[in-house]
Amino acid sequence: MTRFVTLLAFAAIAGAMYVAAAPGGLRSAGPTQAQFRVLKGRVAKLQKAVAQVKKESDVATVVLADCVLYHAPAVDDFGDGPSGTYGYSYMDPQQNSGQPFLTTALDLAPTSETSPQFNFLSVNPMCATVINSHTGSSPTSSTSGAVRHLLTLRFGN
Repeated sequence: MTRFVTLLAFAAIAGAMYVAAAPGGLRSAGPTQAQFRVLKGRVAKLQKAVAQVKKESDVATVVLADCVLYHAPAVDDFGDGPSGTYGYSYMDPQQNSGQPFLTTALDLAPTSETSPQFNFLSVNPMCATVINSHTGSSPTSSTSGAVRHLLTLRFGN
């Protein structure tokens, strides 16, 4: 009898699981007309936002490519700093009783050098001039005005 009850319970559980997982249950009829209009408006707003983000990323790419990635000169560091055993002779009346002393300095590496110690990013002089000469009421308006000017120079728009 216990086996029969266990088998019956097992069959009931299996049947319930089958019914719960079976296709053909409640199906959605889709969004209502009002829901569809709301979704359509949201999609349109998101499409405008994506277009704006794309435009701003294009501007950032132009500024990065034309201004910042202009040139990367090789630089070497010479001198041993506080030890003062070699380096550049420097004289400052306010330091070392006005006597010359050795100090460190950065030099542009020769163009023939294959493995410089450092590379610095140099800014395109045209970009630096535009950014430094533009005045605006705030840093944001100054920057955006400078970027607009750079884009005008680049694309003529």
